[in-house]
Amino acid sequence: MNPLKIWLLGALVSHSRGRILREVTDAETADTLPDAFGLAIAFGHDFQDADEPLQKEWAAWCEAAGRTLLLIPPYRIHAMALPTAWRVYRPDGLSIANGPALVRKLASEMRHEFDTRMQVPSELGGLSVTGGINTGLYRKHPHAGLFAITALPLWSLTVLDHKNDLIEWLTSLHALAGEPVAVDLSSQEFDEFIPNRDHFALLLHLQSNTFSSREEALRQLVDSPVLALPSELAEAGMTELEQAGLSSDGELTAAGRDVLMNSPYGVYAEAMEANRE
Repeated sequence: MNPLKIWLLGALVSHSRGRILREVTDAETADTLPDAFGLAIAFGHDFQDADEPLQKEWAAWCEAAGRTLLLIPPYRIHAMALPTAWRVYRPDGLSIANGPALVRKLASEMRHEFDTRMQVPSELGGLSVTGGINTGLYRKHPHAGLFAITALPLWSLTVLDHKNDLIEWLTSLHALAGEPVAVDLSSQEFDEFIPNRDHFALLLHLQSNTFSSREEALRQLVDSPVLALPSELAEAGMTELEQAGLSSDGELTAAGRDVLMNSPYGVYAEAMEANRE
């Protein structure tokens, strides 16, 4: 039994290529992105053909540590902007790989390469001998999960004879997504609350502007050019700040301001306060 939790999404669910992946990886099928941690796999063209709100929803799902969204062939031959710039093209010749066993076995079957700003993982054989990119990874910040694209035809009949190689490659990929963060609000003692760096990021965000509500503060955090915090952590962290008496409906309380100003982040907070005046 494969210990890695894997789901198939979109057209891959009912496609014969999906059946190969289910047989080799014990993957489950999902109608929508699951409210859980693990690896979700979909055809690249499903993401490319989706409207922008759905693309953003998929990209946001894998912002949480412990989640990976992996797109696999086939793709449309054009450029994409989400979650960062990437372009699909057809290489002039066959790729020559010298990476993990799976990549070497599937290299001759690859029909796409990428031009992208994403990270290219050498440990996964993401760069071919000729310099073409076959696998790219993007994370919103160092503690986020992964948005991944690969030109490897993971549904190839070849993998039926190389199950362990595929499981090893997928497991190595997903390991880069980090560990999920569980927040248990019911057991935390808020009278002894000690803010962590995510709490301070939220406190700085609340200090940076005047928000009409908690919802507006969280909504604007998503587009913040300075602070990057996955939506799940932001929601949980805001609840913790409120229960600790440090914020209320999108505003710092007096206690919250005192904690922030007396923290190592006090200099930044003072600068933000000055900019608001």
